[in-house]
Amino acid sequence: MAFSQEIKIGAEIGGFGNSSDSSIGVGGFFAIDPYGWMAFQADGAYGSVSGESFWYVSPAIVGYPLNYEEFKFGIIGGAGFYDQPLVATRFGLNIGATGDFNVLPNFSIGSQARYHWVFDAPNMWTVFITAAFKFEVDGGW
Repeated sequence: MAFSQEIKIGAEIGGFGNSSDSSIGVGGFFAIDPYGWMAFQADGAYGSVSGESFWYVSPAIVGYPLNYEEFKFGIIGGAGFYDQPLVATRFGLNIGATGDFNVLPNFSIGSQARYHWVFDAPNMWTVFITAAFKFEVDGGW
């Protein structure tokens, strides 16, 4: 079975917050998709909530139950480190959904929404619009 393998580098911008406040956040991600139906992703985002820095970094696994040549829809989940206003850096888990639509063969736009359970701190949410450049190799590295 031949399949495409890809490396994706992208940026994200959108809503970023917790139960008490929200703001606009920005971030970036790096993903490796060796199988077409599952990817490994590392991402991070930053925002300023009430004048205080607000950030996270998270490695995650993405599963793609819908995977067409021009469109992918996936479920994303992982663990990470979170820093919020008035709270020291904490560990947490996250889960959500993601989608990508190819506008050019090596460029996609999409969205990503996640809920983040942060241990001993307020939980967070993110809703981002994404843009990514892809390096693809058909049939093998």
